[in-house]
Amino acid sequence: VAVIAFAATAGACGFGLSELVNPVVSYDGFAIWTLHPVWYQAGHTASVAALRNAALVFSHPQYPPLIGGTVALDWTISGLSSVRSGVVMIALLNALAILAASTGIMDLARRVARRVPASSSDKNQSGSGVVLGIGAVCSVLLVLTSFRAAGTAAVDGHADLLWASAAVGAITYGLVLPWTRAHLGAAMLLACIAGTTKSEGTLTAAWIVALIGTRGVLVARSHNPRRGYGRPLAFAVGSLIVIGLWPLVIHLLRALPNVEASGTRDST
Repeated sequence: VAVIAFAATAGACGFGLSELVNPVVSYDGFAIWTLHPVWYQAGHTASVAALRNAALVFSHPQYPPLIGGTVALDWTISGLSSVRSGVVMIALLNALAILAASTGIMDLARRVARRVPASSSDKNQSGSGVVLGIGAVCSVLLVLTSFRAAGTAAVDGHADLLWASAAVGAITYGLVLPWTRAHLGAAMLLACIAGTTKSEGTLTAAWIVALIGTRGVLVARSHNPRRGYGRPLAFAVGSLIVIGLWPLVIHLLRALPNVEASGTRDST
C-alpha cells in the first residue's frame, strides 16, 4: 500500500506539472529567479557587482542562492541557458518539495497502522489497511491541494511553493513524527532547503530548526538526563549555520539593502 501510495502521489505531482504545457513566465520568474543564475554563471565578480548595483534592487539580489544556483547548474550541464528551461527546473523543485512533504504523511500512517493490535483476524488486518489507505488519500490530497492553492505560481517560475512545502515537510519530520535519526536528518535537510530558497523561508526555517532542536533536547532529557543532547544540538547548530551563511556572506560583501517593504505597498 505504501508503494502504491507513493506512486499515486508522484502521479499527482506529474498531474500538477502538466500545466507546464503552457509556457507562462511570471514577473518573478523572469526578473528574479532566471536572472540570478545569469550572474552566478558569469562568476564571482559579476555576482558581487549585482549585489551592489542599485539598478538591480528590483530583482532582490540578496535572496538566498538555492534557486539561482540550481538553475545555473542546470544551464551549465544542459547548455540550454533559457528562461523556459529555468522555469521548468523551478517547477520540478516545487514538485519535489511537495512530494517530500507528502511522504511524511504516509510515514505517519504507516506507524499508526503498526499500532493496530496484532491478530490473525481479518478485522484487524483490514483496520491496518484502512489506516494506510487514509494515509495514501491524504498524501495525494496534499499534493493536489498544494498545486491548486499555488495555481499558476507552481509552474510559472515562482519559488514560494518550494520553501513553503519544504517547511511543511520539516515540521512533519521534525515535530510530528517519532524522534529518530532518519526523521531528524530529513527535517533538517528540508529546513535548510526552505532557508536557502527565499528570505521569507530563511526566518521561517530558523524558527523551525530552533523548535526541532528544543524537542530533541527534551526527548533526550526524558530518556537520559545526563546524555543525548549532542545529536539534536549538532544538527540544529549545523542547520542554522547553513541557513545563516548566505546573510553573513552578503553582509561581508557589502550588498545593498533589500527592496523597501515598509508601509502598505499599495500601488508601489
